[in-house]
Amino acid sequence: MAFLPNPDAPHPSPLEPGWIPRCAVFDCDGVLMDTERQWVDSVATVAREYGLADPQGLAEGLTGMTAEQIAHRVAEAVAAELLPGRASAPGSASAPGACAGEVSDPEGAAPASLEAEILTALTELDMERLSRGVDLLPGALELVRALAAVMPVAVASNSRRDVLDLKMRSGGYAPLLSTWVSTDDVPAGKPAPDMYAEAVRRMGCAPGQAVAFEDSAPGATAAVRAGTRVVGLVAADGSGDPVSAPGFPAAALVCSFLDPQFLGVVRGWTGARAARRD
Repeated sequence: MAFLPNPDAPHPSPLEPGWIPRCAVFDCDGVLMDTERQWVDSVATVAREYGLADPQGLAEGLTGMTAEQIAHRVAEAVAAELLPGRASAPGSASAPGACAGEVSDPEGAAPASLEAEILTALTELDMERLSRGVDLLPGALELVRALAAVMPVAVASNSRRDVLDLKMRSGGYAPLLSTWVSTDDVPAGKPAPDMYAEAVRRMGCAPGQAVAFEDSAPGATAAVRAGTRVVGLVAADGSGDPVSAPGFPAAALVCSFLDPQFLGVVRGWTGARAARRD
């Protein structure tokens, strides 16, 4: 394992000698907790209930998007596959809860009511699964606790506010955080920079003073666009070193929050920040 610069990301790096963050912002799913797979399963389950041909493939292709964006894409898929002859399809005039006489528009776009129905189904299923508890990524809670002892820490997530509130409480992060930002708090979710900019603003810092932690291209793009210095949590190659997809914009890469080299850098940050506070 190692904590390495990303040669494909020529952005300001958190590994720059002498640079010390004044605040930290974490993504949630896939960074603080292992809920990315759970969310993909929720999307696949809802897509399957609507009779789509490849629900798992569709769900896998929608990672990193907001719930609203995903509901829109699923509704579009339902419109394309099922609405032209949807007498027995979920959301059809014969299906429970459907509006009588509701039809797609001439271009085949999904009815707004179908999109809202899918969003509700996704949210309810996700909340039900989260209420049973969440699995934290190894070292994540300890990392947040160490940083929060010497600087403000926030979460910026493409989750809706009620879902993110539950995640923060269930995972034990809520008492450690200065704030958390959801898609309900900003005009646009990731990859727009809005939620990272808002998180940093709430903590009273400038974007260039923030270190961000991300695992997805849309999230890392949002953090870079906001002006933060980004650590990407990525997979390992055959030798155990971190490797990312081409174009992944995080300037530094790590495979695990338990990586000794990464923890050494974090100790340097927290020690320097504690000394400056004294």
